[in-house]
Amino acid sequence: MNFDTPGVPDAAAHSSTKLVRASVAPAADAVQSSARNTHPTPPVGPFRAIFDLHPSPMMIYDVVTLRLLEVNAAALAQYGYSREEFLARTVRDIRPPEDVKQFMQMLRQVEGAGFRGRWRHLRKDGSIAFVLIHCTPIDFRDRAACLLVAQDVTEQALIDEQVRKSEATLALAQRVAHIGSWEVDLTNRAERANHPPRWSEETFRIFGLDAAMTQVTHDSFFHLLHPDERQLAREAFIEQLRTGAPYSIDHRVVRPDGSERIVHVKSDVVRDGRGRLIKIAGTVQDLTEQREAERLLRQQARLIDLASDAISVRNLDGTIRTWNKGAERLYGWTAEEICGQCAVDFIYIDAADYARANDELLSQGKWRGELSHVCKDGRKITVISRWTLVRDERGEPESVLVIHTDITEHKKLEAQFLRSQRLESIGTLAAGVAHDLNNILSPILLVAPLLRGEIQNNEEKDTFLSLVQASAERGANLVKQMLTFARGADGERVLVQPSHLVEEVAKIAGQTFPKSITIQIACPKDIWMVEGDPTQLQQVLLNLCVNARDAMPEGGRLCLTSENFVVDEHYASMTAEAKPGSYVLLQVMDDGCGIPRHVLDKIFDPFFTTKEVGQGTGLGLSTVLGIVKSYGGFVSVSSEPGETRFCVFLPASTSSRSEGQLSGALSVPNGHGEKILIVDDEPCILEAAKRVLEGWGYEPLVAEDGVSALALYAQRPNEIDLVLTDLVMPLMDGLMLIRAVRKLNPEQKIILSTGRDEDLQSAEIRSLGVDACLMKPHSRDKLLITLEETLHSEKATALA
Repeated sequence: MNFDTPGVPDAAAHSSTKLVRASVAPAADAVQSSARNTHPTPPVGPFRAIFDLHPSPMMIYDVVTLRLLEVNAAALAQYGYSREEFLARTVRDIRPPEDVKQFMQMLRQVEGAGFRGRWRHLRKDGSIAFVLIHCTPIDFRDRAACLLVAQDVTEQALIDEQVRKSEATLALAQRVAHIGSWEVDLTNRAERANHPPRWSEETFRIFGLDAAMTQVTHDSFFHLLHPDERQLAREAFIEQLRTGAPYSIDHRVVRPDGSERIVHVKSDVVRDGRGRLIKIAGTVQDLTEQREAERLLRQQARLIDLASDAISVRNLDGTIRTWNKGAERLYGWTAEEICGQCAVDFIYIDAADYARANDELLSQGKWRGELSHVCKDGRKITVISRWTLVRDERGEPESVLVIHTDITEHKKLEAQFLRSQRLESIGTLAAGVAHDLNNILSPILLVAPLLRGEIQNNEEKDTFLSLVQASAERGANLVKQMLTFARGADGERVLVQPSHLVEEVAKIAGQTFPKSITIQIACPKDIWMVEGDPTQLQQVLLNLCVNARDAMPEGGRLCLTSENFVVDEHYASMTAEAKPGSYVLLQVMDDGCGIPRHVLDKIFDPFFTTKEVGQGTGLGLSTVLGIVKSYGGFVSVSSEPGETRFCVFLPASTSSRSEGQLSGALSVPNGHGEKILIVDDEPCILEAAKRVLEGWGYEPLVAEDGVSALALYAQRPNEIDLVLTDLVMPLMDGLMLIRAVRKLNPEQKIILSTGRDEDLQSAEIRSLGVDACLMKPHSRDKLLITLEETLHSEKATALA
């Protein structure tokens, strides 16, 4: 609270300075005399008596030095100082330090003239007193002085401050709530001009008026009303005067700038002690934004009801709060029937689907996926469901917005299309199937006549019977695979092991593709699971394999691989359709003619094909993309003559991965004196590898080419535990060295190092039984871990 506002100099006090000086002179002499005595002297003269006995503190101070020259008994009592302590101070010392600067500025402004105002004074105990000051210039002991009378108004100041705070709080509340207040005194017409209505600041703001520039009259409110509503308002006002009943009605007002606002006016009458009406008081609330929001909500509600989607809002416990007309049409239950009920009890076939989706919703804030629902009449439907977590103003979860789109007919058409596309794929495999069946039937036809009696030896007969049985079983398996693929599953999504999927597709391709095509697979054991329809996923791989086959009319290599793959933010930003997360990467690679660069962007378009008329519909790759995207995955492709690579990224199932599979880096093991022969034509690589192995407990032997390595190996074939060789070297390359070593020691463990990814897929490398491969450049840890795994493995590991 700061009431330290300087008062306005008192002109009357200034004009009577001479009179005061003359009349105070006898008292001043007495004051001067008493100041020299230890005890106050008895009052001398009537003015001294007035000074000493005045109930308000009185002080006299020097206008030049500001030192206090005299104080009365009331000042001693109220301020707590002794006379000696007072007279040792200046008038500046009895003010709080923070008020001194303002006080000195005021003194310079008045230049010795009288002044009055409300100030804060400092008592001896440190407490603050609010005082009303009257200061008058006088002559005291032949010097210019001021007589200061301090009336204590502390109690009134505190009351004023409370009132000010209350008024400020009320004004803030009105401003926040857009509610203004007003009062009208009920006087006769003659007195009306002397008692204008009283409006709060917020009332002026609501009406768009400047309070300082507006003179409010009894007709001001009626003039602000829309012309169509003035008569209604006057009649309502007259009715309130007649009956004394409260008044509550909405009005349209027109601001001075021409804009319209909607306000709600409420009022009531005030009576005196005898029950007579003396005043009308009320409020005015700006409802413009609220009414507009209500209008928009009604409009949105109508639009939501017109939507074909089923839109609902439910509480976090699953209780349905709202249910639009689209939901009524789709499911058959009206809003009255289902609101307040739990959604799980009505539309969900499997409560586990709801629980899984709800868990992801609470952790991610949204969920999207396919669900199977049941309608009121028992029909089963498939919907695309989109859930969004709605939060309150504090950010806490409050409810869930759910949108269901019926895709039942779409799923039926999709199933028909996929079945047709599978049949098309089988058509493209027909020649291979026929060839394989002929091979299967040939042994049976050859052996059958012999079994009629030409063979008498039972042991020989058993051999031929086993041959017939094996051929029959092989034919049965082939037919079963074709029928399973053609028929397909019912679209149910289950946990699928990608390695099994790759192996099945490789088996179909191996039995139906030309024998000039070599099929290779690479599937690590720790592949994550994916959630999907096995038949659809099989169709994805088989479509890609058929395309690869057609790209290699003269034969070639077809490679199918699977691996775990984590997409980070950087990779996602560089790859279309990719989102950060854990994926299983399925790759189909061939060394055929490649895809021309100018058509690479069109290959996923429906009905686009580069094949001749009658050899393809152009739906194979568009089917691949559609299936993969339906699982939240994405597809990438790279192609050049001699290598085409399709990469299919499928989201890994979170329920199928253990923490061990997602753990961080493996610990780097130490060697135990094993002898490692390192072969590389690059001296820097040779030296670095040698130092690393020496530092980790191995005994490295080095050779700069294949010839030197073979000579070194021949001297001690049984002492070397592992050979680590580069692939490309002069004189004798890595493959020639491996062949020579295998002749000396077929069980020798060998790691091949290369800088080209395509070398890892070489059939020749695989035929030589290389235990492991290292891609250059590789880290120290990768080298040491590969060494340790290869040395302690029972058989060759997958190339990677």
